[in-house]
Amino acid sequence: VYVCVMDDRGVLSAKVEEFMRTYETELKRALLEPLTHSKHFSLPLNVILLFDFCAELGHVLVSSPGKLMPVFTDVLHRKLCSLLSCNGLPLVPKERVHVRPCSLPLCPELQRVSVPHCVDVGRLLSFTGVVTHSGPTKMLEWRRELVCTKCGKSVMAYADFEQQNTIATPQSCPGKDCDSVKLKAVGEELTKVDRYCDYQEVKVQEQVQRLAVGSIPRSVWVVLEDDLVDSCKPGDKVTVVGVVGRRWRPVCPAQRCALELVLRASHMQVAAGLQASAALTEALVEEFDQFWAQARGCGPLQARDTIVASFCPQVFGLYVVKLCLCLALVGGVAVSALLERVCVC
Repeated sequence: VYVCVMDDRGVLSAKVEEFMRTYETELKRALLEPLTHSKHFSLPLNVILLFDFCAELGHVLVSSPGKLMPVFTDVLHRKLCSLLSCNGLPLVPKERVHVRPCSLPLCPELQRVSVPHCVDVGRLLSFTGVVTHSGPTKMLEWRRELVCTKCGKSVMAYADFEQQNTIATPQSCPGKDCDSVKLKAVGEELTKVDRYCDYQEVKVQEQVQRLAVGSIPRSVWVVLEDDLVDSCKPGDKVTVVGVVGRRWRPVCPAQRCALELVLRASHMQVAAGLQASAALTEALVEEFDQFWAQARGCGPLQARDTIVASFCPQVFGLYVVKLCLCLALVGGVAVSALLERVCVC
């Protein structure tokens, strides 16, 4: 019964406005802060608190985020406008606002350690993995204003995510009494902030330690937009909350059409535990100094052989292979103009 009730946008908007009252203090604090260079304002939305407030509303969010997320954005924009008009404090208006769902309930249906499947298309879920590839940051045109050359009526065309973000031009004029089929883009009417957004794709791989023995880790492309761009780098362990989508690959003659699953991120968090584990501790520094202090008597080459033998101890022998891998992992430096000797390992 509640699904039928929640289909009404008015009921959804009223429920969302009632829930957003709990964020008024946080919104007032955010309006006092100066605007960042990106001109974006994101509000983390705790999904667990949403389920506690109204289980039906939380169910609609995780099952049909495309229907509820625009309602949250509209309510957030109205809330910010009302706070700006009612307070005499020097508040800073926010131009582009986003609602970022996070902290999903701990259940297997929502918290995933494996790549989503086709049955998850259109659902909101959380996926934890390791970033293996980070694509370049691009400027994406997400909407374009078109105007009829005959009657002058304008229409807004939006990028289709499933069609590689292409913007399709309407086949005819949207006016009722106009039969024109020619529409041209209006280039100067909208500012770049309204027409374009930052865009980046990263590849996130399943965690090997969370898989069964003998399983090959799979990867999924994660789409980052606006202020989520450049929020992670390869090697980071991230938790992505987003909507599973499908995207058509480029169509080629005489070849079967193919679809790929992608995760359109609405919130991303880099695990602090992985960053903390990479930090040097006092015990590691002391062990490093003690090792090289003992190596002064036997020479650096013997110390190098000890390091190579300790690398991947499960594999016996293969000294040359281990040495090559160690050199590849450690890396090197460029030779200076003075041809100074540089100790690599």
